[in-house]
Amino acid sequence: MKLCFTSDLHGDKQLYTQLVDLIHRERPDILLLGGDQCHTVTGDSAIEEQQIWLLTEFRRFLEEIRPICCIFWTSGNHDLAGNLPAVTELQCQNLITNCDLQPVDLGEDISLLGFPFGPVNGWPYRDWERLDTGQSLPLKQYPQSFLTVNGKMDQVRTDHYFRSLPRLADLLDESLRQVQGNHILLLSHYPPYGINLDLSSYGHQIGCRKLREVLPSSEITMVCSGHVHEAPYLTGCWYKTVGPTLCVNPGQWGEKLHALLIRTEDIQESLVHTVFGNYENSDIPRYSAEEMRRVLEQRWKSDRTTPLNQKKKLLSWIRSLL
Repeated sequence: MKLCFTSDLHGDKQLYTQLVDLIHRERPDILLLGGDQCHTVTGDSAIEEQQIWLLTEFRRFLEEIRPICCIFWTSGNHDLAGNLPAVTELQCQNLITNCDLQPVDLGEDISLLGFPFGPVNGWPYRDWERLDTGQSLPLKQYPQSFLTVNGKMDQVRTDHYFRSLPRLADLLDESLRQVQGNHILLLSHYPPYGINLDLSSYGHQIGCRKLREVLPSSEITMVCSGHVHEAPYLTGCWYKTVGPTLCVNPGQWGEKLHALLIRTEDIQESLVHTVFGNYENSDIPRYSAEEMRRVLEQRWKSDRTTPLNQKKKLLSWIRSLL
């Protein structure tokens, strides 16, 4: 079985066009979308804007490639939970399958599980965040948060909100208990903590600690993740083996689509990166954290879809990670 995996396209028409071309050329059986499919929007109209995009441009993308492959979705922190009814509508039309916390039998004794949740960080929308191992309240630097789970933009007290919810560890443990089959393919937006796939340009490892803890003793054969765009360019690493588990983060950087092609018969030996080549290639361009930060901040400044006052707040949150 041939898989294609990519993540963090952020509604970029150019990247989606490249993905369509890749699917037509390589003809995989399955496409895995690892989160942050939607463009970044903020403000009161954010949910409506993402819903419109999902039911128009994203639907056309799905209709183009669905005759070739099955498509699976997991959410990322930029995919507002208030838009899941639109994803459900697309699923009812047999265009995509949402595997967030829903195990799916892929055949060949492989079960796919989507896991959108990650640790609390500086992003203002908390739909997919939970307290990770070692994280505690109060989070004084983020007293107010925003949620869209009820289909509208709600503002909540961060400490009260997270006290009312199960921790990330409980969610992951319960999700893994539901999976049948000897091989688990985990489609997790957030990479495991501390294995070079989660190093940000602000010097922090921002992956999921609980996920890293379970890997050596779990049935997880492969973790496909994204979220940290710059990690491969900072560390020279886009895949890592932890015990029996192969973990990958293609990194989505610049104008070229970063995606992986994988054959389930021989996962590691068959790995091919659309930009970096096969898994044995170590010739990955390296950049300094300072260079990457400049590019990220320039990207926010030039983003015309985000109101200026929201842009200033988001840049302030980014800088607070330093």
